[in-house]
Amino acid sequence: MYLQLKQLNKKFGHSYAVRDFSFDINEGELVSLLGPSGCGKTTTLRMIGGFLQPDEGSIILEGEDITHLPPEKRPTATVFQSYALFPHMTVLQNVIYGLKFKKIDRKKAMQMGDEMLAKVGLPDSASKSIDQLSGGEQQRVALARSLVTEPKVLLLDEPLSNLDAKLRIRMRREIRQLQKGIGITAIYVTHDQEEALALSDRIVVMEKGEIIQIDTPRNIYFHAQNSFVADFIGRSNIITLPGGTKIAVHPEDITFLQQPKMSDSYEGTILGHQFKGAMTTYFIDLEGQIIEADILSRNDGKWEVGEKVTITFNKENTMFLS
Repeated sequence: MYLQLKQLNKKFGHSYAVRDFSFDINEGELVSLLGPSGCGKTTTLRMIGGFLQPDEGSIILEGEDITHLPPEKRPTATVFQSYALFPHMTVLQNVIYGLKFKKIDRKKAMQMGDEMLAKVGLPDSASKSIDQLSGGEQQRVALARSLVTEPKVLLLDEPLSNLDAKLRIRMRREIRQLQKGIGITAIYVTHDQEEALALSDRIVVMEKGEIIQIDTPRNIYFHAQNSFVADFIGRSNIITLPGGTKIAVHPEDITFLQQPKMSDSYEGTILGHQFKGAMTTYFIDLEGQIIEADILSRNDGKWEVGEKVTITFNKENTMFLS
């Protein structure tokens, strides 16, 4: 196994930030650590990068124990949320900054820097100052600076959080293409479910410092193992059926029926709706439980507030929760 995290524990005071964290990562894989604020994902990343020491556990990379190596001695590189670029340096100077610690001569370093800027789509920006760049361009410089040192593992700590929504979508596509093109192993920290689903080979869902579920994005979305994962990933309705069975249903897996109530359907009352362009979301009172149903706007029956409706759930995508 390429990277092994074994029984990592980290306390701050009397509270665990990370507890019994064990996970193996394959070479060339992009794994996202996903969870709400304070769940321990950034603490885990900082332990892998050497910026925090675990209280217990070990980090093994290609068979070598790197648990106690300082950051500059580890074959890892980190892209921080703030980018941490030097405003008094040019773009190229920022990119090659870390190479001086590897004893690479300046001519070779500048060549490597130019090549990396071309890879991240900034071939003509070497002499520019940082304040001449847009947010997305600064993000690319931060990526180039981390990748030019040829790390074995790239660590990304919520790198897109400072960008606007459209730019985030474009940049996550570019990060994925770059990661796959280079073939680098990457660990990506985010609290954005859509970002994790779009980027990852696998997702580690965390809560209160512990791993809740590890799986592919598709399996995480369609086969959540418990209420926390179902509720946190995307939008899910957590519904208790008559008899006490608890299920999770995505809003897009709810269908409005024209015929009267049947054995596998349920009656509800429209509480309101929101037009969202391609989709319209209806809010429905289902036996005291408020759920959301997404309907293609072009197929919208325009149900009114207070109207009784009959709905059913897509059986294939209904998740039965433990």
